[in-house]
Amino acid sequence: MNLNLRRAVPVLLAVALFYSACKKAENKQPAGPTLDQVKAIATNLVQSLSGGYGGASIKDGVAANSTLTASNPKLKVQGETGCGFFNDNSLNIPFDDGATKSTTTGSVHYQFLCDDVTNKTTGYDVNTILNISGETSGTPAYTFSYYLNQDYQVRGLNAANSNFTFSGTLKSIIRQDYTNPSSYTSMVSTYKFMDVFVHAGDNDITGGTVNLESEGAGSTGSWDYTSVLTFLGNHKAKLAFLNKTYLVDLLTGAVTAV
Repeated sequence: MNLNLRRAVPVLLAVALFYSACKKAENKQPAGPTLDQVKAIATNLVQSLSGGYGGASIKDGVAANSTLTASNPKLKVQGETGCGFFNDNSLNIPFDDGATKSTTTGSVHYQFLCDDVTNKTTGYDVNTILNISGETSGTPAYTFSYYLNQDYQVRGLNAANSNFTFSGTLKSIIRQDYTNPSSYTSMVSTYKFMDVFVHAGDNDITGGTVNLESEGAGSTGSWDYTSVLTFLGNHKAKLAFLNKTYLVDLLTGAVTAV
């Protein structure tokens, strides 16, 4: 996993643009969102799952996230394969790719689970509290601040840990301030992942559901939406939103009303 802020920030901008004219769903959009809005929601969710904003990612499998743990080796070992826990309450990770500069601070705690006989890692619980602040020099130029609170439980399902299940919650608070023209986006998103099944070989999510809520405001409007997403496998998901249902391709971002 990388702190892929350069990829994540345009996604947030897209969400802001799609939602900017919307008020609360029950007052302004009883028929449900547009296909473009659903695409923005789905993309934002995938970024959250894959570590696009930083933090733990389904791409890590049942191992610790290397970016979060490499900065300060505080792994407390119970066995040769790393069973035990990792705790860092003074996380400080700089990032600079020439276009985006940021600093991630906060805390991370991993508790690893192991097989009693083989002493092999079989899963983990993780809690992160991350504050990410920075700026971009591209067009448009803006400053940003992200707050992430992850509370995940990951469990391997076979000896090779090539399949695993994932449950837990994520809360993100996003703020972006643009300089030319002057504008802003503020967004709070909460996700509850329930029995999400992952095939690690191709990062295909083959089952499980997500309850999600996104609310926020910008220079031209505000929004507040909730929905339920069901993973179908083959990189597909079904999104129930108000009185409409959509099929989402998690690889291409294509969205189709069904």
